[in-house]
Amino acid sequence: MLLPEAMLHGERSEDLSEKERMSKFWKIVVQSVRDTETVYNEIKRRNWLLDDRLFVGGTSMGAILTFGALKVYPWIKGGISLMGDPAWTALARAQLEGLKRNNLWEESEEKTQEILQGLHPFDLSTAPEAIAGRPLFFWHGQEDEVVPYQSAYHLYKTLEHQSAAPMEYHLDPKAGHKVPRPGMLQMTSWVAKYI
Repeated sequence: MLLPEAMLHGERSEDLSEKERMSKFWKIVVQSVRDTETVYNEIKRRNWLLDDRLFVGGTSMGAILTFGALKVYPWIKGGISLMGDPAWTALARAQLEGLKRNNLWEESEEKTQEILQGLHPFDLSTAPEAIAGRPLFFWHGQEDEVVPYQSAYHLYKTLEHQSAAPMEYHLDPKAGHKVPRPGMLQMTSWVAKYI
């Protein structure tokens, strides 16, 4: 298992204010998807993969980028989303509107539209067929106000009847934007079974 750090996180962090970091959220996510290919190439070079079996997964931002990576990289064998959203453009639009309301977004409408257009290639909701039979695990809290569950659930329902690959969706009716222990155990059990 590899746990790469995203741009502006962990050892790659810089002294940015919360406002500056929030304004760079989608830049970070897109760069993280691109970093996925770099990591893949390096682990292939080191011969660390068994039968080219690379799965991706993450929580919140990591789950969002998981969906983007699944959209653009067919060599990924499957994924795990804990509180992710495959509908990048819709999520970004909602986030940017919230930032504007709170005076945390000062970019022009032209720049905003440019950012949204740049997300389209990674937006799995526009092409769910890109999953192409790869197994997926979903977990979400129904009370999540940071990353609402509806887009991931819609993707799951779309794929449920189209894919022969193992799909599992768990919606915790009491959870918000935090994965409780039962959710982690459900994910672990799925990983043990399918990965």
